[in-house]
Amino acid sequence: MVRDIYQDFDTFSRALVGSKDVDPVYIIIPKIVDYYGFDPIWFTFCYTSFYSLESGIKLCQEMPDHTKWNKKRFIELRNTELKKFGTERRGTNRAADNMVNAFNGVINCIENELFDWSSNSTFRKSLMKNVPFQGVWASFKNAEIFEKAFGFDVVGVTDLGINGKDPKSDDGPLATLNNLFGLEEENRSEFWYPTFEKLGVKLAKKWGMNIGEVETCFCKFNKIRNGKYFIGHDIQEFLELKHVLGGNFYTKMMSTSFDDIFWKDVDHFEKHKKAHFKSTGEFLYENYKEYYPEVDVQKTILEIL
Repeated sequence: MVRDIYQDFDTFSRALVGSKDVDPVYIIIPKIVDYYGFDPIWFTFCYTSFYSLESGIKLCQEMPDHTKWNKKRFIELRNTELKKFGTERRGTNRAADNMVNAFNGVINCIENELFDWSSNSTFRKSLMKNVPFQGVWASFKNAEIFEKAFGFDVVGVTDLGINGKDPKSDDGPLATLNNLFGLEEENRSEFWYPTFEKLGVKLAKKWGMNIGEVETCFCKFNKIRNGKYFIGHDIQEFLELKHVLGGNFYTKMMSTSFDDIFWKDVDHFEKHKKAHFKSTGEFLYENYKEYYPEVDVQKTILEIL
């Protein structure tokens, strides 16, 4: 069967956002912060330093705001309890000494008001300038959390976050964008970045989504095509938080955030579902696409070329 990648991308994107699996962590972060009484800005950096909610929560339980920072205790926790990292935080970002330097940079920015909150661009630049090991990805992710989880609309994400990335890589949204445009490896170049951005903006407007959601659709579409994802995947990953949050709060948080089908009566992460689309050509939970209007993605691309 010859697949229509454009129709597949439209179906997947609409269902992904409709299911609330597009970036579900932004839905539960403010509930966690409120429940524990954490400082929102401090918790955001604790979370993104590990890109693990479990590690971020455990750290903030010991140090709920930046005034409680304790280097010695942090090193002890890194050697014992704080073992979980997201795949995005790898290499030198996981080294304890480097993490200490990054936290010191965050504290310095908070205490001396070095973060420029006037726009998305200025915030990200001030973060990358003043905090070690905070690059393009981290600045994009932190800004997105402040926007979507805590309502800091002034730093709202305005682009796909691809500037500065290797155009020949398949990192983030670039793999899907290259495939949608039919670009071979030798033809990929920064020339395409402005066109990619135009597509993201146009699709966001047609679907009625924001640019950050569209960026996530590009990223996760590549994953599902490679057999590494299913709609509901990231919601199910919260199952591991039950032992951290406790059953009562966990159940309340999940029931007020997501449809029961994605988590209730699910005892373990359903790893086998990752390959479902790749092996069958069918999207699980495709019915959630009805929340958003159908868009002719191929036609939209031709409109901007």
